[in-house]
Amino acid sequence: MLEPRSEGTGVCLATATTEAFVPGTFVLIASFLEHHPSFGGDVVVFNDGLSPGARTALKSLGQVRLEPVSPVLRRRSAKLIASVPQLFLPVSRLPRLFSLEAFRLKRYRKVLFCDSDLLFQGPVDEVFDRSELLLCCPDHASLHGQGRDARTFAPTPVDAPDAILDTFNAGFMLIDRRLAGGACYSGLLDMIVPGTWDGVHMGEPTTDQLLLNRYFAGRQTLLAPTYNYLMSSAADIHAIHDLEPASAKVLHFNIGAKPWMAAAMLAGVGDPRQMPDALLRHWYDAWVRSLGRVLGAAPSTRPMALGRGPQSKSGRQAVQRPPRAQAKGHAQDRRDVCLATAMTDEFLPGTFVLLASFLKHHPGFKGDIVVFNDGLSASARSALGVFGQVRPEPISPALRERLAKLAAAVPQMLSPLNRLPRLWSLEAFRLEGYRKVLFCDSDLLFQGAVDSLFDRTEPLLCCPDRASLHGQGRDARTAVPISADAPDAMLDTFNAGFMLIDRQLTDGGCYSDLLGMIAPKAWEGVRVRLTDQLLLNRYFAGRKPLLPLTYNCRVRSRDIERDAHGLGPKSAKVLHFVGPNKPWRIEEVLAVLAHAAERPATTRHLEAEACGRWYAALVDGMVATDVRSAVRRAVPAGHRLQRHADRMASAQPRTAPSNKSPG
Repeated sequence: MLEPRSEGTGVCLATATTEAFVPGTFVLIASFLEHHPSFGGDVVVFNDGLSPGARTALKSLGQVRLEPVSPVLRRRSAKLIASVPQLFLPVSRLPRLFSLEAFRLKRYRKVLFCDSDLLFQGPVDEVFDRSELLLCCPDHASLHGQGRDARTFAPTPVDAPDAILDTFNAGFMLIDRRLAGGACYSGLLDMIVPGTWDGVHMGEPTTDQLLLNRYFAGRQTLLAPTYNYLMSSAADIHAIHDLEPASAKVLHFNIGAKPWMAAAMLAGVGDPRQMPDALLRHWYDAWVRSLGRVLGAAPSTRPMALGRGPQSKSGRQAVQRPPRAQAKGHAQDRRDVCLATAMTDEFLPGTFVLLASFLKHHPGFKGDIVVFNDGLSASARSALGVFGQVRPEPISPALRERLAKLAAAVPQMLSPLNRLPRLWSLEAFRLEGYRKVLFCDSDLLFQGAVDSLFDRTEPLLCCPDRASLHGQGRDARTAVPISADAPDAMLDTFNAGFMLIDRQLTDGGCYSDLLGMIAPKAWEGVRVRLTDQLLLNRYFAGRKPLLPLTYNCRVRSRDIERDAHGLGPKSAKVLHFVGPNKPWRIEEVLAVLAHAAERPATTRHLEAEACGRWYAALVDGMVATDVRSAVRRAVPAGHRLQRHADRMASAQPRTAPSNKSPG
């Protein structure tokens, strides 16, 4: 039995989550606490199992209690699998039934249940003293003055004989203690039987909302939409209630791709009209403030205010569109400099931000953009296609063959995560015909121009790795950092995430030499998890000058690396999100929070600031290219939704996050 934290308030905030929705849950709770700073009640999060990182991150918000769903609810839900398969396609809707658990919280005067895709923009405590049994907000049918058919749950005229009136969305419910436990909770559980869904139109809200509206028909009290501003009905709410999303107390992102699902948005899931760029930016702004709350920033500060950029007369952000490919008649200009990267589908958000930010800071760039890959989805190809000059390039058969042999001989390359895609960066050395090739990992963010480097004449320009920054070398055999005076030390070792390659290397035999190094013996005795960086440092030992760190400022580097160069997330020309906390994998950023206390506060705040700058660049890129609409036009809906369903179904905790981009 849950005991209330504070008898003074007698109010509990409750929500429900799964691993895939933890980022939304985190922002929901943080934004509620931000606008209710004196709230002393419990925050209860119902779940059916979360990773240790997710649990620790949620509990870092201070007053969160993680509560497993009841065995009774779990058993009843499981029985639906065989009888109502529609509830599991394209993804399981059963976690939506977790909201019913809020009705078993007996010991509170009021329980405020909120879906985990809500964002608070203002306080709502004025409703806590209301005496009604159940306060909630209208759903789409009620907003249009309709009822819902009691059997099919489809919208119907209010004067229809079987119409349920004043139907509500279950994402925001204030539950009085008179409903908690006992007959109400049991009655709701008793409705979880296959017959409940007989005749129901499965395109309608058909899980908890179906049950709750049938159970409470005529006993609920509807609040104004400001307490549950449905983004799927934003146009209707604005037209009927003259209420803009920015003025609502609570936003509800009840749309296909949630704000934290960058990969799904770039893949065209969800209607961009239901989540305008400004509101997407608003959610990310709240997310970064939430990070600041956990990392110890004062509640009144905004540790990472996302840049808004110039506004057009219509209020839409005015961001210059990236240049398109040059006409065929200008081949010399087009082939002068090439930007190259490597990616898998999983790294689409990172690659998108890399390209968008590079083109933003190099508006006159007319060169090719080559993206090495081993097969991309139609959605990923369409998303990259908005940049015009992008050319997806398959990795060479020679490299693929060598990687297959390496995987068979060195199984550590595949476990716990596949590190072989990191070797795709070597493909940049076969791009003949360009004066320069700039290879960038797909987890880089450009914050300034780097084209002043394009006139340099050195064969290879790159930036120091951690060993070099500390004045160390690396052992030629094991690759571990050692004294620079050691006899077998490789000096001036570099990070392979940013490399400017001259045609002296691409037009010569360099590529063949590098492929020849991909052999099992190259990793004998190696004690660090290096791949391309190991081979490249061995090959170019003593033959390259190092650039200042500003061209490859690694976000998770130690403070000494930044302090020595006077760099930070704002001043660096290029940020590199090494390590597991890729900004688009918000669940991994949360996992890193689980170990926040292990790192200095300055480091943690810099990481939060850097992530905020990445999110701003993501939205800027979406505005500049209208990528979501472009992908929706190019890729059939069934393909887009199936890809999204596959991602949701496979959303499992990462036990060993990748430390590097595919490049």
